[in-house]
Amino acid sequence: MFKHQVAWTCITAVAPLIAGCATEPIPIPLARPSQQPVDTLTGVTWYLLSYGPVAAPTALIPGTEADLLLDPSTLQFSGLAGCNRFSGSYALSEEKITLGRIAMTKRLCTSPEGLAAQENAVAQALAGARTYGFENGDLILRYGKDEALRFSKRAPEDKDAPSLAQLRLHLGQYPRDTGLWNHPLLAQRLHVLLGDKLQTFKENMRVQGPLTEENGLLYITGNKPHQGGVDMAVFLADPANDKLQVWLSTNGAQETLSEADPPLADPPSVATFKANAAPKP
Repeated sequence: MFKHQVAWTCITAVAPLIAGCATEPIPIPLARPSQQPVDTLTGVTWYLLSYGPVAAPTALIPGTEADLLLDPSTLQFSGLAGCNRFSGSYALSEEKITLGRIAMTKRLCTSPEGLAAQENAVAQALAGARTYGFENGDLILRYGKDEALRFSKRAPEDKDAPSLAQLRLHLGQYPRDTGLWNHPLLAQRLHVLLGDKLQTFKENMRVQGPLTEENGLLYITGNKPHQGGVDMAVFLADPANDKLQVWLSTNGAQETLSEADPPLADPPSVATFKANAAPKP
């Protein structure tokens, strides 16, 4: 099982700055369930489509997701801001909605580029939500000055489709700790790509670096114990084009096995790693 260590912080609608969590939630007036004007608002997972000015909304970064669920039995809301999860209490009164103090995990999210800024914007928008309504089946939460969060009941079309972008959840982690080579996204594809060289790849990855991203490519470098510069390997994944590539150096003989044509270009850090395996004059 993949595990992440998380911490929690809070933001408020009044002061949208990260602060320590209060031991008790700030009390807010809660509407009686009978005052709820639209039944479908609660008990449904709403998937965020866009946020920002109504006249020029900002769509989510491709490959990222944010959602919101309001639980009518507990008057608690929860969801995903893009990387971190959040929760808190909510109140409804006619078309008005109030989200209480928002507790949010504090995972460091650096990929894809712009995710941290997007997540902060979404969290600030949720904290400032004042009214809600429905438009063509979408949920609209209004905040600020003519700004809105637009949600859909339907998950993004590619939500359940296999995507190498999902590997970003394991950035900074080592394959040996996550069982990455047996990941559902990789196991069969690596078997097809490498064939009888799969075991060599795994041996050459025994001393390994963490999953890293550079220039939009995910990569892992490794070498056989005490065989750096001789028996080495590089794993590359291109989420945007759904391609895998493996480079092997075995007894100094190098080869590239790739799903891409032409092969993927090495990020600078990988090129430097490979240079260490180049024959020395």
